[in-house]
Amino acid sequence: MIVVGDIMLDVSVESAQLERGGDVHGEVTIRPGGGGSNAAVWAAHAGARVRFHGKVGADPAGRDHHRAVPIRLE
Repeated sequence: MIVVGDIMLDVSVESAQLERGGDVHGEVTIRPGGGGSNAAVWAAHAGARVRFHGKVGADPAGRDHHRAVPIRLE
């Protein structure tokens, strides 16, 4: 299977309540994500041989993705 798609950071904040008009305080989780990369990982976990094509930046987030996607495919 060949997957061509996006690879980005998924950022979520777990908070007791949503504040109006201000910052939301809570626990922030940042992990590899994106529709294309998630689909490739799910297919690999289901037993498919997957080749993923996407663009990754040279910034810290891009370097993290470059390391994380092969690990997620194991």
